[in-house]
Amino acid sequence: MGVILGFGLGELSRIIREWKRRRKLKKALLEELKMNDHLINQKKDNIGQIIKALNNKHILRAESVHAATTVYDTFFPEIIECLEPLYRDNIHIIYGHLKVSDSLMDEFYSSIVRDIQQGILKDPWESYRNHFEDMLNSYSTAQSLIEAYIAHKPQDVLYRHSKK
Repeated sequence: MGVILGFGLGELSRIIREWKRRRKLKKALLEELKMNDHLINQKKDNIGQIIKALNNKHILRAESVHAATTVYDTFFPEIIECLEPLYRDNIHIIYGHLKVSDSLMDEFYSSIVRDIQQGILKDPWESYRNHFEDMLNSYSTAQSLIEAYIAHKPQDVLYRHSKK
């Protein structure tokens, strides 16, 4: 009887520790999203300056501080099982937007210089301006998804509930 009680208490203790850890990690993910929400505003400002420069046929460097992804990259596999599908979908799409945009920002300078030197594009200034306008839209999408997530109103980004 004592062995069974000891085992039961041990399991209960383990379950409580795991629950507390997941709760703490979900809170850390939420804080990371809030930080990225603020960072997106700065990134959108930078893109606005880059677009203005492109309009004047000037090039500004686009590298900037990357979006915070530590909690997502490290702990999302652990958190995923305790999130509802819409929340999981939103996190996946948000971080997808952020990572792709960071990568494109990092590659911008070398890409545009190469394209201008090699004459790859008929009008690289317009092409890259359009590229950055698309990136502004991507950041706006990520930001609206973050705000909806924070408000506990995740969007149906993968159309799980749409009629086929």
